Amino acid sequence: MHKTKQQGATMVPVYDINAVRPYTLKSDTAAQKTIFSLGNLDPQEEAYLQSSFTTISYGKKKEGEEGVETFVTVDASHRNIEAVRLKLKGIENFPTAINFTEKQYPFGKRMVVADEFLNAISPYIGELGKEIIEGATFGAADAKK
Repeated sequence: MHKTKQQGATMVPVYDINAVRPYTLKSDTAAQKTIFSLGNLDPQEEAYLQSSFTTISYGKKKEGEEGVETFVTVDASHRNIEAVRLKLKGIENFPTAINFTEKQYPFGKRMVVADEFLNAISPYIGELGKEIIEGATFGAADAKK
């Protein structure tokens, strides 16, 4: 039987797919900042973003070199759009209300941000998408560790 050491042990934190975290744009200098509520990607969403927007190709190496060279291309723009569509959960202090619509994905239906609202936040999608993809939130109990 495996026993877990409770006192003084460091454990891997729990990844909370239901967590929502506030995020403010780095460029937001307003007195009353806009706050975006961002969610965590679940495993299917993360796999979809990685596989749908990444291309791996192979080609010959330079003359005189042996073997095959691997090329990885990431369509970061479309990946960020889809990450924001999937995981922007709300917004405060913004002149346009957020609206959602249902969208079918290979892994099931999801309520996502509608295109009309994505257009309203278009200049911010790159930063928000990167934060969603890279900024995982763990459970509240594990945040203290």
